[in-house]
Amino acid sequence: MKRNKTPLRFQMGQMRKPPHTKTSQSGSSLIEAAIIFPVFLLLLFGFIQYALIFSNEIALKNAVAVGARSVSILGKNPSLSAIADSVEKAVPTFELNNLNVTPSISIDSETGRRIVTINAEYQMPLFFPGVVPNNINGYKNIRANAVVPEPIV
Repeated sequence: MKRNKTPLRFQMGQMRKPPHTKTSQSGSSLIEAAIIFPVFLLLLFGFIQYALIFSNEIALKNAVAVGARSVSILGKNPSLSAIADSVEKAVPTFELNNLNVTPSISIDSETGRRIVTINAEYQMPLFFPGVVPNNINGYKNIRANAVVPEPIV
């Protein structure tokens, strides 16, 4: 019996793999990175910008609360400018020309007590205005208010 020296895989009809050749996918990683990188940067800058917006919202609400507490400290007839000054001093990092504080005093018809209302609006300059919708020329309006009955002294 004559023995066949051909390997079994060639007898079964399997072809030999061709030698390794360079494929056309040599720059695909760079292309994928070029597509993903701008999206990643947009998300990163969006997170940073919204963190700054929320931080300034919290600071403005805290400043208005400080102004509301100052009503009880200032006594029976607090001046509107003193209330506004206390709000402005509570946010030293804000640009004061972009901060608008409007305190007002009204009389409650039922009790006859005076009610102090403090409204504050801050036009926050944006570092990345492209990621924040509804911005006005690169500024985001942030608002806070507080209503406090005047203390009985």
